[in-house]
Formats: sequence, structure tokens, C-alpha cells
Amino acid sequence: MKENGDQLVQLRSTHDYEDLSGRFRLHLKNYERQFCNIYSVRIVEARRRIEKVAATKWKKSVKKLMDLNNLKGEQCVIVGTLYKNQELKPSVLRDVSKEYQTVPPAPRTHFVSDKDELILEDETQRVTLHGVLDVHSVVTGCVVAVLGKLQPNGVFMVEDYCWPEAEPIAKSLPALTQDKFLVLISGIELATNKNNLSLQLFADWVTGWSGAKGFIDASRLVHVIFAGNCIRCKPLPKPKYGTKTDSTDDIEAVKELDYIIQQLIECIDVDIMPGEFDPTNHTFPQQPLHKCLFPESAQYSTFRSVSNPHACKIENRLVLGSAGEPIADIQRYSNLTDPLDILEKTLDWAHMAPTAPDTLPCYPFDDYDPFLLTERPHVYFAGNQPEFQTKLKKGPKYDVRLVCIPSFTATQSFVLVNLKDLECQLISLNVNKKLKT
Repeated sequence: MKENGDQLVQLRSTHDYEDLSGRFRLHLKNYERQFCNIYSVRIVEARRRIEKVAATKWKKSVKKLMDLNNLKGEQCVIVGTLYKNQELKPSVLRDVSKEYQTVPPAPRTHFVSDKDELILEDETQRVTLHGVLDVHSVVTGCVVAVLGKLQPNGVFMVEDYCWPEAEPIAKSLPALTQDKFLVLISGIELATNKNNLSLQLFADWVTGWSGAKGFIDASRLVHVIFAGNCIRCKPLPKPKYGTKTDSTDDIEAVKELDYIIQQLIECIDVDIMPGEFDPTNHTFPQQPLHKCLFPESAQYSTFRSVSNPHACKIENRLVLGSAGEPIADIQRYSNLTDPLDILEKTLDWAHMAPTAPDTLPCYPFDDYDPFLLTERPHVYFAGNQPEFQTKLKKGPKYDVRLVCIPSFTATQSFVLVNLKDLECQLISLNVNKKLKT
């Protein structure tokens, strides 16, 4: 609080910030590479950590799959990448054959059946898994260590399993002396959401101009992250033959987004991530929205167009998350339905998007896997979820705040995370009633 003549001026809190999304940026684009390379580097990078976990848990050394035949049914530990053999998984060849059918089958959104089976692969060979590892609770691409025995029929019977662990950041966190809040919002969908009054109320609330109770708290807001789907959450409708797609709504939405962000960045830092159907590349990781879309906002140093996924450090707290595409893809290829449960599982699996590149389109990385969780984040979020969910997951050295950010268009709400103690709360805006928290 600063005294200016006869007036009291509320000063906004400052904060330290470091952008860590460099591993998601594509500097040299080469699409001639094979997608198998990303699986090779994934298992190599994950093996060191998972072997350490397995040795601690079972006190056994890890064997290669090619050594199984020499063990003669002895109990052993093997490490590999899971592959789910799913007959309902979309196939280009199957789609071509369906063109010759008179009545096309109904489209599917969920591809799980009782005939699904798990296969474990490493650099040498593969083996079918049976046992305690539930095929419907995992997805293709997860690296796992399994304890069990090879059966006479060639199937490996799993008795127990473990996942690699994301290592906690070594140095201890300095304590914050005051509350500092991170604002998480997603799914404003300006091209399809014509009710911009609630979004303007959001901008007024963050900047402190709403006049509502909580103005003092507004001075503690230090950073805003737009977690995808700022323009739209669905693809443009396909044009009729001989006509052009009308993208006027998108053009107006970009202008409106630039106007809203300009209001925010005059007093607070803003990171904007693309979403699945925002104007950038469709494959994962999505590259930052071009700054030419924001002629006014791009002039400010407090504005950052970032990738999806996005990683940063705010007050030495590691913040990591996506616009929600990995969560939706895992729901399609497993019986996991709860977004918060899936978000927690990706943390346990130490991988943000295990289904990439199998069912989630991604760039063909060949020297590293950017989606592996090498460090345990403090705030781990997923945008564009149907409702707000959160959980404080206990862990070594410090806890992780899991956050499912609701779609702003559907719920008119956003999330505050207190960087001091990782407490989390939902802020709901109702344009027909007074502001409520």
C-alpha cells in the first residue's frame, strides 16, 4: 500500500519468473523421421529411474526380454513400454474397406473392448502380459517394470508392477512471506461464445477494477495462464461444395482476445497457450500463437505466447500443464473417465502424454522425449475440463497440486493457486448476479 497525496494506491506484488518450455519448441522441423525413435529414447531415459524404483521395491536385478527363455519360469523383473492391442482402434486400412459398405457403421468415441490385451516391448522383443496389471487402466506408451514369471505358453504372468518416478527438485523451496496467486483459466472460446460480459468481468476482477469485494486480494495476483482454446474448442464447420469457410468469427475473436489481454498485461504477466483448434499447428506439442495475432499485446514485455504443453517457474515453483488433449485421448482408449484421476496417473507414469504418437498426433522426436516428467512439478494442471477438480498429492520433499481447470465458457469460472502454500480455490463469475467466490 502506497500513499499518493490523499489517496492510497494498492501496489501489485512482484514475482520471479522463468520460462522452461524450450523443450516443447520446434526449431528444426523434419517430418521424414520415423516415429519409432521417440519410443526408443523414452525407454532409455525412463529405464534409469524405473530400475532404481524396482531395485528398492523388489531387491532384484532387471532382466532383458531376450533373457526370459533362459530363466526357465523363475521369478524376475523386466522393463519395457506398454502397447495395447485394441481391435476397435481406428485404422486407415479398415476405414478404406468400410467405404465399400452400403451402410457405414456409427462413429465411435471410445475404443475399449473385452478383447484388448497388453504387450510389453523393449529394444529386443515383446511379450504378452497377463495378471494383476489391468489392461483397461493403462494406455499405450507407458514405461513399466513388472515382477512375475514367464509361463510355458509364452505369456508373462504379472504379480506386481511399478512406474518410473519424476525426481523432485533437489534444492529446497524458499518460504514466501505473503500470499501470491497464480490465475488459471481455459476455454474462453471467443469465436463461439458471444457472451463476452463474463470475460470482461474476469479482466476487471484481475486488474482490480471490478469494485467487488476482494480488491486487496487482486493485488496479490501475480500471473495469469490461459490454458488453451481461447479462439474455439471445435473445428471450423466444413464448407459446402463450391463455397468458402466463413472465418469472420475467428478474425473477430482474435481481435477481442488481443483487447482483453491488453487490459491484463498493463498490470499483470500473462502467458497464453494454444488449444486443440486454435490457429497453430494441430500436432503435439503445439507451438506458440504467432505474435502478429496480438498487435497491441505483443508490445508489452509482460505478454508471452507460449507452447502447449507449457512449463515455467514462478517464485521457484515449477508449474507444468497442457490444454487437456492428453486427458481426452486417454479417456478414449481406456476405461479411465475421471480427469483428475487421469492427471494423477500421468504423474505416476512420469509422462504427460504417453499415447503420443500412437493415438495422439505429435512431432517425430528422435533425440529426446519432451513429454517425460524428469522433475516433479509443484503445480500440475490440465485445461478445458468439464468441471473444477483438485487434489494435493503427497510426495517426497514436497506435495504436488493437481488442478483440472474448467472451461470458462461452460462454467464462467477460473482457478486461483496460492504459490505460498499451494492452496487452490475456484472463482465463479455470474453475470446475472453479484460476484461470488
